Amino acid sequence: MKIKIIIWVFILFDLLNHKIFSQSIGNQTGNQFSFGISRDGTVYTWGYNGYGQLGDNTTTNRSSPVLVLKGAYSGTTYLGDDTDNKIIMMAIWANSAVALDENGLVYSWGRNQYGQLGDNTTTTRTVPVKVLKGAYSGTTYLGDDSSNKIIAVSIGETHGIALAADGIVYAWGLNTYGMLGNNNTTASYIPVKVLKGEYSGSTYLGDDSSNKITSISAGAYFSHTLAADGTVFAFGFNNNGQCGNGTVVSSSPYGQLTPVKVVKGVYSGTTYLGDDSSNKITAINAGAAFGLALDNNGVVYSWGYNNYNQLGDNTTTRRTSPVKVVKGAYSGTTYLGDDSSNKITAISGGNNWGGALGNDGMLYLWGRNNVGQLADGTTTNRGAPVKALKGEYSGTTYIGDNGSNKIIGFAVSSVNAYALAADYTIFSWGHGSVGSLGNNTNNSSYTPVQVSGAGGSGDLTLPVELVSFDVKTDLQAGLTLEWITESELNNLGFILYRRTSMTDWDQIASYITHLELEGQGSVSAQTVYAFTDNTAQDEETYDYRLADVDFDGNKEYHSLQLMGVSKSSTLPEKFVLHQNYPNPFNPTTIIQYELNNDAFVVITIHDILGNVIKALVSENQRSGHKKIQWNSKSDQGDSVSAGVYFCKIEVENFVATKKILLLK
Repeated sequence: MKIKIIIWVFILFDLLNHKIFSQSIGNQTGNQFSFGISRDGTVYTWGYNGYGQLGDNTTTNRSSPVLVLKGAYSGTTYLGDDTDNKIIMMAIWANSAVALDENGLVYSWGRNQYGQLGDNTTTTRTVPVKVLKGAYSGTTYLGDDSSNKIIAVSIGETHGIALAADGIVYAWGLNTYGMLGNNNTTASYIPVKVLKGEYSGSTYLGDDSSNKITSISAGAYFSHTLAADGTVFAFGFNNNGQCGNGTVVSSSPYGQLTPVKVVKGVYSGTTYLGDDSSNKITAINAGAAFGLALDNNGVVYSWGYNNYNQLGDNTTTRRTSPVKVVKGAYSGTTYLGDDSSNKITAISGGNNWGGALGNDGMLYLWGRNNVGQLADGTTTNRGAPVKALKGEYSGTTYIGDNGSNKIIGFAVSSVNAYALAADYTIFSWGHGSVGSLGNNTNNSSYTPVQVSGAGGSGDLTLPVELVSFDVKTDLQAGLTLEWITESELNNLGFILYRRTSMTDWDQIASYITHLELEGQGSVSAQTVYAFTDNTAQDEETYDYRLADVDFDGNKEYHSLQLMGVSKSSTLPEKFVLHQNYPNPFNPTTIIQYELNNDAFVVITIHDILGNVIKALVSENQRSGHKKIQWNSKSDQGDSVSAGVYFCKIEVENFVATKKILLLK
């Protein structure tokens, strides 16, 4: 059985909470486990399970992926199995996990000794519970206010953090070193608001609507946050300069009790990291006791603890302000990311080591290497980046060096790393004694091995990438539906479902009954499908959704749906480009637009400098209500970095632009 995993796992294994890109993987710090989020919204976990952190209601280690049970989630059996409310983000660290659903609710499970699950107890949980609201504006649970959903989550060794749509940051758990950012050291088992500290707002971090917090990352006992203006704020443990404000706190409480601003160090700005508006910081990542940041030019910065070369500056000197990671085996001149044709697109920090993903699809790793986590076939620490060897990957020498199957996402943990290839297979390496490599063994590996599927067979793959689903209204013949796939893997065909306000979903067509719904098997080219619903009634309103079926008989529903469609629907009165949703997003977002007549349509995604990153539409289209999905990839198929982008539509004399925000 193939598990179609949208692996957007944040490989935060034991220690950290590290977001990956197109998809994700998992992070760790001592108790190795990881996860993958399937495209259908369900969650798979594997590795160490001593505290129930795999969420399968046991404490049995798993050497291949298992499904997380639903616990307090609204679905049927498994976390994320409600197709109208999928799991969209997850983070893990040490022995605890946190997940976010489409409705904005937050779930947690695993070890809870310090209240890091946010359920107002210190009881370990082997299935998910909901995080309580605490100081959040909702009714009972964190994220239950539909006008101010939670949009990002992260978790550290003993505390959790969450970001709301209004930009406010919430934290809960142990507070010995100021990890909750509320100017005291008292633990809280429910969320509190992080105070503003050196941030420009009124009272709380993120409360300036013109400069919201857009990204969060929890380290072991501290956190980093990124503001819309590109500057970085940190709070919590600062005994090794991990807050990056040019100081260490060497006496109790050994931390920053409210957010401080990371200073510029060697960055090109004036005073603070990210304060150069032409070269903002676009991504952050908190390691165990150090920080990483990525600027718009693709250059990587680091600061904090450095005993194992984890800052990548070819020294073991602690840094209280940012330094640049040197190039090592990277193709540039002096620093990692300084080759404009091969920018760094993603960063991840583990216990005492770090990594970066190049636009060329290859991984660069540095720091501690005691169990082969740098994937260079040795156990030698590295003060400058080395390229990860290919192992079981299909390339020539290095993982990612096959141009037709680049690495598009990765994450590092305490002693493991995980990488996602363009064909959606996952590779892992490093320590494996508790099944943490997910390859159905308990063996360690100094080079990449492939993560197996559920039950130890298959691979973690994404079969069908659906990018648009539209209706072509024809009052005579019925409702003609059209959908487009960018690629397909093992796709036998589609099933089309329809419902009304009075009926549940009914199957109205399938690849068995209608040849036009037969899949293309495995292809990397775009395919256009169309089906006419001749049974649609004139005065009825319908919703439509699709499922694909692979050759093993596995069915998967797609989140892109048509809602409120009728034969009598009036055409739009004018050309319109709506705001994307969700926004902010990671990694996919839906763009809706309206055409009041047939026209040639161009829709493009631009970076903040105006460069075209992705051409989404360039074709003649029929009039009607339209939607298309962007998966945060460029025209070259590369995952773009976090930050601000612009969606632009051009139709006849109509031009409109919407600002969109990608989180990592």
